[in-house]
Amino acid sequence: MSKKPKAESKRQRAHRKAKLFFVPHRHNEYRPHASRSAVLLVAFLFLFAAPLLQNLVQTGSVLGRSSQISAQTLLDATNGARDKQGIAGLAANQQLGAAAQLKAQDMLENQYWAHVSDEGTEPWHWVEESGYKYAVAGENLAKNFSTADAVVTAWMSSPEHRKNMLDTAYSDVGFAIAEGELQGRPATIVVAMYGAEQAAFGEAVVQAFSQPAMLTAHQGPLSFAARVGIGLHSLTPTALASIFLLGVLSIVSLVAHAYRKKLPLPIRQSWRKHHGVYKAVAALGMAVFIILLYSGGQL
Repeated sequence: MSKKPKAESKRQRAHRKAKLFFVPHRHNEYRPHASRSAVLLVAFLFLFAAPLLQNLVQTGSVLGRSSQISAQTLLDATNGARDKQGIAGLAANQQLGAAAQLKAQDMLENQYWAHVSDEGTEPWHWVEESGYKYAVAGENLAKNFSTADAVVTAWMSSPEHRKNMLDTAYSDVGFAIAEGELQGRPATIVVAMYGAEQAAFGEAVVQAFSQPAMLTAHQGPLSFAARVGIGLHSLTPTALASIFLLGVLSIVSLVAHAYRKKLPLPIRQSWRKHHGVYKAVAALGMAVFIILLYSGGQL
């Protein structure tokens, strides 16, 4: 009479299934279930759809653009960038904040996206309206970024915006975040007004200016590397988890590729011999695609 095999414990069963799913060995024909086409297809569809559906439910936008931006987070991110360069931080200034808010409202009301309005109103008009007596001033704009870190990453990736943000002449800053419709599309506008008061320079220095120093940063396209950085700073927790899981699937596929010489003969004699590397590339490509989905925004 044959001996009845010992029943697997729950822990042993879970270990066996995990090994079948993630580790190439003879019992799964050196093709972990996680690297098989059907599983990857389902994973791609789920991982792609889950963060977008969550964003749509929570924010009404598939990219979750309901703003995580505030004047304080912008100030923290800006001063963090200045600190990394060994530059003193900026102080939040209520008057410059009011000037930035006036500029943002004017862009929404008059439907333009530029430092100078269609009527020729320059940024410094709003600074003067706020009562801030400046010796030097500057303005940065950003549109449709979802986090403060993404805004600052974009500014740091543009030479003119970076120069404004890191200028040692500035001691004060004011931020405004405004949401509305701009040129027929929903928009989240960020305005930064930088400055230093005349009193901070002394009368002799102020008199040396033929006119107050003013700097705006021209809008322009961002590089691919900058877009990736912006996307990484804009990811929701669900999207970040999706990218992590795609990374795991990619690693499993690459490990399976290392065992390609042990695959069943029919597979080794077909294009599927290198299935692991193909699937790893597909998983990484999907991860990059998700990142780029979150890399929107304009300067």
